Amino acid sequence: MAPQQQRRTKKESPYFSKSAAAEEEAAAKAESSNSKKRKSTRQLAKRSSSSSSNKKTKKAVHASGSSSSSSSDNEALTKTTNKKVTASSKSNKDTAKSSKSTTRQPAKTTTTATRARTKQQQKPENNDDDGEEEEEEEEEASEFSDDNDSSDDDFQSPPPRIQKRAHVKPNSNQVDARLSQSAKNKGETTSKSSRTQKTRQTQKKVIDSSEEEEESPASSSSTTTTTTTKTTTAIDIPRPKGAPFADALSPCLLEFLAELREDNNRDFMRTNEKRWHTIRNDFMDFVKMVSEQLNEMDPTVLIEEPKNAIYRQHRDLRFTNDLRPYKSYMSASFSRGGKKSPFAGYYIGVAPNGETHVAAGIWQPSPPRIARIREGIVANADLMREALNLPTIKETLGQSGLAVLSNEDKLKTAPKNFPKDHPEIELLRYKSFVVSKTFSDLEVVSEGFLDKVLDVYEALVPFITILNSWTG
Repeated sequence: MAPQQQRRTKKESPYFSKSAAAEEEAAAKAESSNSKKRKSTRQLAKRSSSSSSNKKTKKAVHASGSSSSSSSDNEALTKTTNKKVTASSKSNKDTAKSSKSTTRQPAKTTTTATRARTKQQQKPENNDDDGEEEEEEEEEASEFSDDNDSSDDDFQSPPPRIQKRAHVKPNSNQVDARLSQSAKNKGETTSKSSRTQKTRQTQKKVIDSSEEEEESPASSSSTTTTTTTKTTTAIDIPRPKGAPFADALSPCLLEFLAELREDNNRDFMRTNEKRWHTIRNDFMDFVKMVSEQLNEMDPTVLIEEPKNAIYRQHRDLRFTNDLRPYKSYMSASFSRGGKKSPFAGYYIGVAPNGETHVAAGIWQPSPPRIARIREGIVANADLMREALNLPTIKETLGQSGLAVLSNEDKLKTAPKNFPKDHPEIELLRYKSFVVSKTFSDLEVVSEGFLDKVLDVYEALVPFITILNSWTG
């Protein structure tokens, strides 16, 4: 039905009153004002959302330079705007409800027929108005929810940096991960710096020692040998006229070993490498002469190259607390199977301060070998006693008999499976069967030292022969 016809019917109806027309005009004006207010509120919400987004970006860029005062001001402004928006929305809803009530209330004086006609005419309009109003209410609710969400994001949740600091109490046991990582890095740097300081100190010591060597008057007067003799050792090495001799060791060998005893480290050997090679060659020549002439006295002795008969200069540091890297003496051995064989043989060790000694026998044999030696003693101990009581032994060693045997590792009681009152208990208590003689430094560097060494070996050849016959 057209609106003009609808107006005519209302005017022509006898029951139409002027008050109803006034109420309709008031309702139309209220609806127009409400639509205007809704548009204004939507614009305000959009502005607030745009301003909040701009504030977010500004805060992300200038987070480090923002202060607490500016954030509090922004919070106050946004709260006031939100209050205004909520108040306006409430007023709009109240006016909408009042307009609905005015439009939906029919005149009391109308009859049933007019009521039916007006209802049929107003049904589509009311439905349209209700749908539009419901859509507008949903849009307003969504806008207000978005505004509230944005305001919550902007002002209720602080930036991440402030959250981390707020959770950490000043007097609590919580530790920031960054602080702990920085502490670890500091510890690593301090350990690295301490290591570098130690290495620098050692380098400075080496440089200072080398400078002292260069500044010493002995280094200026001599060549390679004098550059390494940096200090006057406490041991005075004799230098007889005509030394070094062909059948003796050089005094330089004893000097080098005396210095090595006082300064036993790798730096010393590195700086005195040339001296070490010359001294080692001198000792190898002497060992070669000894082995060749010893083979003439005892044909069972193996003749081998001197480098195979000489023991290495490095110490075995695997099972000791003494970390000195080098031996302070030089040594070699001769036997039926060579240096590493378990047989009884001959030995020479050169060291300064009167510690050079020449020996023969077997030192700490394995349990099977010591058992065989004890079986031989029980069976025929007289052979051992005769070999130790030879006149040549008394001439070279100054004494004879069991007194010449070394008693360093001698048992205090009888060995296992032997009675304490055994007639040969004295021989059975020995764990090593070694006879040795020491020489002074003057004898080592003097002419005829080779003959003195060979005299000791020659006197002990019967002793070595008996031991090897028992051990097999």
